[in-house]
Order: sequence, then structure tokens, then C-alpha cells
Amino acid sequence: MNDVSTTLKNIFQAHSSILLPGSGTYAMEASARQFCHHKRCLIIQNGYFGLRWHEILTQGNISSHITLLKAEAHTPSQPLTSHYAPVSIESIRNYCSTHKPEVVLMSHVDTSTGILVPHDYIKKVSEAAKSVGALVVLDCIASGCVWTPMKDLGLDAIITAPQKAFYAPASVGIVLLSQHARGLLDGSPSSSFTLDLKKWANVQEQYEKGAFAYHTTLPTVGIEQFNHSLKELEKMGVQRLNQNQQALGENVRKLLESKGLKSVSAPGFQAGTVLVYYVEDPAAVTKKFTQLGYRVAGGFGFFLGEPSKPKSFRIGLFGFDKLADVNKTTAELKEVIDKVFGPSAKL
Repeated sequence: MNDVSTTLKNIFQAHSSILLPGSGTYAMEASARQFCHHKRCLIIQNGYFGLRWHEILTQGNISSHITLLKAEAHTPSQPLTSHYAPVSIESIRNYCSTHKPEVVLMSHVDTSTGILVPHDYIKKVSEAAKSVGALVVLDCIASGCVWTPMKDLGLDAIITAPQKAFYAPASVGIVLLSQHARGLLDGSPSSSFTLDLKKWANVQEQYEKGAFAYHTTLPTVGIEQFNHSLKELEKMGVQRLNQNQQALGENVRKLLESKGLKSVSAPGFQAGTVLVYYVEDPAAVTKKFTQLGYRVAGGFGFFLGEPSKPKSFRIGLFGFDKLADVNKTTAELKEVIDKVFGPSAKL
């Protein structure tokens, strides 16, 4: 527990690290229940997983004061084939100054669209939020090894989980807090027994003091495996993995675009972990990859106002094995992509 906490705090510049049983979504709901209770909430939605914040807040009766600022199609008349980009910073500034949200929620990478919000964008969102006293919560579950330093970016809370960024089995949800957010935690209400973030913060802090505390059963074997993965991460190099994650994403995008494919996410907002591209027949594409021994996923709806589900497929580039040798991984994927699409993408 202590080793995991120390490593996470070092990677993310966090003041506090909290583990609770479950997955990233458990950590999202625990944070929402703690910090969003009857608060004015602004969600910057870049796809389906931004909408998940809305579902948690409404189904849990946590807040009814919710606004969604949605990613926008570059070509509004063609929403099923357009690039999408996050709402403009100017729109966020205007909303904050007029409506004064108390919590701003956003995904770092939305896996339905492949949209990543870059550091400069996050920092400007944080500045707009802080100008009216709002907390900023970032879902980093699908960030892979693209790290988001909390102090540098003005973040109050980060949500993550072991299985994507850290190449470990699903076992816990992770909440990382700034010093400011940790101070607010003690005075916040808890509307769940199992997902009581104050209780889980106390468990972790007791361990860090050399003591023991219990709330519910933790997945100890999963945490041990998670710790092993974090040791491997440190051995490979935190910054090296960050650079390799982004380089691999850029390489694979070039391969796909050499086949005439179009990215859902707009240039400047493209993730290096989940790449989402339009194709005419997603089922045929996923089948061809499977036949070659590789698994890719069909597309989600974006839930950004498009009239029907867009035709797309998704490639995930998670895992230390893929990042250890970017050139080797790129060469392997080039061979597969050439076989799937041939000289140009007709599927």
C-alpha cells in the first residue's frame, strides 16, 4: 500500500493517494459523491465517457445542477465523418464567469472519440475554474503513460486505475488529491458507505503511519500485482514511457492515415493511447484484425449530438510491452495494417 501510494504521488505530483476496491468508475462515483453533492457541476464532455460523469451525478441523485459543454464537429453538416475537438477555452471561460460552477469534471482521454485534452488546454481550464473557486477533477483512466502533473496543471483530483496506464489487473479505483482537495475532504458529506472517500483516505493514511485501518476488504493480491507493475514502470523510466507512449501513437496514426483513414479526434487533440478512425465497415475491419491475431474494438456512439452511431473502430496502445521498443511495435503494426487495408482503406 505504501509503495503504491509513494510511486503514484511522485508520478502525478499528488498530495494524497487513495485506493478503494473496484475500478476507475468506482473512483469516479466516490469522488462525485464526496465533492459534487448538491454542487453546480460543469462537465467538459468529449465523448461517451464524459457523459458517464452525468450518469453518475443524476442516477446517484448527487446533483441536479449539471451543465455539459460538448466537443464540437469541425464540419457540423457532416457529424458522422467530421473531426471533433473539445469546446473552446473561450466558451469555458465565459461559462465559468457567468455561471460560477463549483466543480469542473473532464476526461483526459475519451476512448469513444480518441480525444485527448493536452496540458495547455487542461491548464487553461484549471485557471478558468479557479477564478471562480471551482475544483477541477480529471479522469485519467485511459491516459496510458501520458502523465498529468497535478501541481503544474492546477488539478485538484485525478481518477485512474491499474489496468490501462499501469499494465496490471483491474482491482482498485485510485483517487489522487491536491493538498487543497484533501483539506476539503474532511468537511464533505459522504452519501455512500462502501464508497466513502473519507474512510478510504483514512485507511491509506493509517498505513502510511505504520498503523492499520479497515473499512471493507481490499483486493490484496491485485494490489500486490499492481505494485509489481509500478516497480517495472520505474525500472523502465517514467519519462521514457511518457515519450514512448506519445511517439507510438503518432507512428500508428501515420500508418492509418497513409491508408486514407480519417481520425475522429482533430489534430492537436489526438490521444496516443486510443486511436479512433472512421471506416465504412467496422465489423469487417475488426474481423480482419482478429484473423491476424490482433484485437481491436468497434466504435462507440460519441453522444455529442450526432444523429446516429458513427462508423468507426478503435486501436488501444496500452501496455509496457508495446512501449518497450517503439520501433519494433510500429513495424509489427505496419505489417498488420498493410494486410488489413491493403494499399488504401476500402472497408
